[in-house]
Amino acid sequence: MFHRLLFLAFAIASAAVSAQRGAPAPGSAVVKAPEAWERRTDESFENRGLAQVERVGQRWALTILCRGRHSVYLEPGDVDPALYSKAYIQARYRYVDRVNENVACVRAPCAPVTERRILLERVDLVAPSETAVRAAVDRCEPETAR
Repeated sequence: MFHRLLFLAFAIASAAVSAQRGAPAPGSAVVKAPEAWERRTDESFENRGLAQVERVGQRWALTILCRGRHSVYLEPGDVDPALYSKAYIQARYRYVDRVNENVACVRAPCAPVTERRILLERVDLVAPSETAVRAAVDRCEPETAR
């Protein structure tokens, strides 16, 4: 039993070291496994279900409606998010990591925080029915790829 626990502790420690070595540099492009609410297309991702671009305070976010709501801040880029605000969309995007040094600190010392953001590559407007919107939230439909 002791040997199994020792092996498990070693395996967890090795995985943590490997994850640290494999972590992307701040500000670099990120390639990751897709979440349940997205699909992989080459080096990019597309949302499943429906998505919306929303204003969150002073920042823009992509909110994907797929078995709930999943929001990620947008990285400024070539696509103007204001053009798609409040509309339903299908989006193609990639992830980037950015260091945010202007975080509210409760107790010093406070290190900069790395944020994972979405960089929009393409946006297609869609006009779903109310039934389709409910289906997107509940069952992650439509599932069709673009």
